Amino acid sequence: MSAQEANKELVRKLFQDVWNAKRIEAMYDFLSPDYVGHDPVDSFLAHTVEGTEGAIAYVRLLHDALSEIHFELEDIIAEGDLVVVRFVAEGVHTGALLGIPPSENRVRIDGSAIYRIAEGRIVEAWHAYDYLSLLRQLGAEAPLEPK
Repeated sequence: MSAQEANKELVRKLFQDVWNAKRIEAMYDFLSPDYVGHDPVDSFLAHTVEGTEGAIAYVRLLHDALSEIHFELEDIIAEGDLVVVRFVAEGVHTGALLGIPPSENRVRIDGSAIYRIAEGRIVEAWHAYDYLSLLRQLGAEAPLEPK
């Protein structure tokens, strides 16, 4: 198996095991201890997700806020040490998220992510998704202000 195929498989398994099977402890199998995650909500969280523990806290936050969350990978492309995925995620807003109380709305999130991989672990990730659409689906009445 080529390095690019191995990297794609690592990212596929991250989505299957951590997001869809909710095996959050498996994050240790996928992420470098020096992991850094970049996400559109960073300015609202007032920090960047850093380290495996930071990533675990972030995943727990989303699992708690969006029950039944499930990701479908639409595309997965690898080049060098990077893997790019285009995804669709769906879940039910059953917990507070970004200060928005549970709405019980079913939400759909279209997005993409770029993962940088070194020595068989994800060391950095950039997530992009339709944040405005997500806020509308959650029932946000006004734009949220960054911290």
